[in-house]
Amino acid sequence: MRNCTAHDALDRLWLARLWRRKPWTGPPVPPLDLREDSPAISTFLRCAARCGLPRLTTLPLELVEIIQPLSKPHFFWRYVAAIDLAARLSAGPSRPLQSVPLATVISWERGCAPVCGEERGDDSRPIIRLTVDCEGLRKIERLPGRPSYDPRRFDDVAFVVEEQRYFAAAVAHFKNGLLHLAIALMDHSLQVWATPAPPDLVKCLVRPERPAACMRLHTINLAEASGITFLMDPKSQPMEIHTHSKSTPCAKATFDRLDRRQWPWVWIYVPLPRRDPLTHFGCFIADADDYGSSDVPRFLMRTRLAGDTMVGLHCWGADGTGRFIVSDARPTTLIYATGLAPPISDIWPYSNSESRAAQTLSLVNARGYPRSEEFSSRHWYFSSAPLGDVGEIQIFFEDDGIHCRGLLLEYASGARKALGQCRLLVDRSKTYTSPSYIGFANVKGPPSAREPEGRPLVMVSFEDVPEDDGAWSRYAMVGTLRFWFAPLWSRLEIQEGFELRAS
Repeated sequence: MRNCTAHDALDRLWLARLWRRKPWTGPPVPPLDLREDSPAISTFLRCAARCGLPRLTTLPLELVEIIQPLSKPHFFWRYVAAIDLAARLSAGPSRPLQSVPLATVISWERGCAPVCGEERGDDSRPIIRLTVDCEGLRKIERLPGRPSYDPRRFDDVAFVVEEQRYFAAAVAHFKNGLLHLAIALMDHSLQVWATPAPPDLVKCLVRPERPAACMRLHTINLAEASGITFLMDPKSQPMEIHTHSKSTPCAKATFDRLDRRQWPWVWIYVPLPRRDPLTHFGCFIADADDYGSSDVPRFLMRTRLAGDTMVGLHCWGADGTGRFIVSDARPTTLIYATGLAPPISDIWPYSNSESRAAQTLSLVNARGYPRSEEFSSRHWYFSSAPLGDVGEIQIFFEDDGIHCRGLLLEYASGARKALGQCRLLVDRSKTYTSPSYIGFANVKGPPSAREPEGRPLVMVSFEDVPEDDGAWSRYAMVGTLRFWFAPLWSRLEIQEGFELRAS
């Protein structure tokens, strides 16, 4: 507090912390997880000098921005954040509490006084857009209509875009350049987006009829995604989704946000190369008459060349009928929701170029997936890929560097297929080009308290396969490679293949 020069320093600090943690009352505030702004350069330099770190001040700012997230728990960065907050509170305006109906607010930005109009609201601009950052509400705007969808997304700000009629009874409280909203309970969910121009959910045929009370909605721009990793908890529920791109090639930072006590995890990677984009996205239905409910979320992703990948535990209908509902419109964006508590239960495909009226729905099953009776345990995941025309195969190893955790196949056509758990840039890996055969051995790991007989594991090689070891099999690159896996187990088999016998 001694670093804040304002006469009402305690009141300012209390208000800033309270309204930062809860920007509005009424509808619940979902976890926002917004990236914090970097402190002012002058504050950083002063703190480094005070803490006896003069060499830190000589580094280029770009290096400091790299070092900060890697050493964020260190007390130095907490000290910098505290001093930076004190400086901002000292420089902030001193204004008394002003409470007005939100319907009368035409515009506002943090640090400024609100611009207000008539009490009945502005009918010519019926859309209200709220901007939220790590410090709370930052901005209020009035728009003449819903903006056209923009796939750009931000990780440092979030947006609420709603019709003003939903905020008819909302009251805006302004003080010291800050804002807090008192919102009456709404008859629909309050949707918080990562884009200022969110997609129209009405165009999503495959979506829940009754969304959660408050949702943080995320978008995946499929035009920029090179792949998607789904992080599944021990109950086979997706807890987090990572979109791979040039700027975010590795999912480890996303995984690090999860509760490690929920061990073990499954990583399901779905490649989306430019030459083989996503053509269909299906949502699992528990009953043909009610596709909005499911005990465990399951999703189907289909591309033209690589075929189907199922995210989650596989399930056929009792009569062999389809269990995934898909739209015939090619998705351009995936939308998923997180609420006050995980898991991610809903993912919706959105097509930017198709109207809702032009879309049709159908029930399908995952192509090339075995029937339920072929699963030795309902806890197994399944993946498969053809062995023909493979140009490159990458093996991802378990922590011991011996057993195979996953395989990533790339074909001459440009298609890619992931089997098992492919943890890109996390696990040790080895790549083989134009392999002529595949060798594998399904083995048992060492006994443990959890697995007295040893857990099922698999070893894979594309060179130097031991011919005198009865555990190993060697096959030509034909047929279908079937990879069964669970959090700690894996098993491999080849269907309709040609085994190469030792001469």
